Amino acid sequence: MSTEVIYKNEILPEVLELAKKINAQLRSNGNPSEIKGWKVWYSNIIESPNFLFIGINPNNVQDDIEYFGNSGLDIDGLKVHLESDEDIRYNTDTDWPLSVFTREVFQNAGIPLSHNVKTNYYYLGTDNVKTLDRLNENKYIGETLNAEFRDKSAEWTRKIIELIKPKIIICEGIESFNAVVNDALKPQRDKIEIEINSGNIRKASFKNIPIIGYSRVQNASETPNIKEEFTKLLSQIKIDYII
Repeated sequence: MSTEVIYKNEILPEVLELAKKINAQLRSNGNPSEIKGWKVWYSNIIESPNFLFIGINPNNVQDDIEYFGNSGLDIDGLKVHLESDEDIRYNTDTDWPLSVFTREVFQNAGIPLSHNVKTNYYYLGTDNVKTLDRLNENKYIGETLNAEFRDKSAEWTRKIIELIKPKIIICEGIESFNAVVNDALKPQRDKIEIEINSGNIRKASFKNIPIIGYSRVQNASETPNIKEEFTKLLSQIKIDYII
């Protein structure tokens, strides 16, 4: 059975069920404009990819759907897109800042951006991370639904890691790294080894899978240093895992 079929049978129904519950609550609160819909995949779902990219959450799902040229379900006034996409959005036809950053780092490390998978830790889109952190407020989804959302997000991320078996995991942001290491993989904490846990670059390993996280700083002057550190780390591990 393919990884995509397993996802559709075991994970997708749970995502859709929770999306319906949360969307209904958001609709009862007037569909706050800060909430942007649901999206799971930014690539095809493949087994044993070179890299699994995990961001923190989508930004504007409608823009993403239009970019990929597909459609999403309309549930209680919010778009829900759960299917896989054809490309990873790190191709050369977009000037999306994260895309540019990733292309340059991989280019500098001498690693082709191919045979990779991209998703997010949380599938609910928000205008920024501050809103994501405030979902427990009653004007959004409240304490109970927020706790379920956090628990299920951790569970789904762990299942996806175990399902697709990536060679290397890249967490796009320190918050994503902490969520993966401390929450998603918490039930198997004894299989995690933390190697770098401070500064702009983080590194751990899970069942011999390297997990790399990097800071997505707002201060542009810091970006070259992060890019250099990230490139150096990728160059060090590519020989063992990619070539």
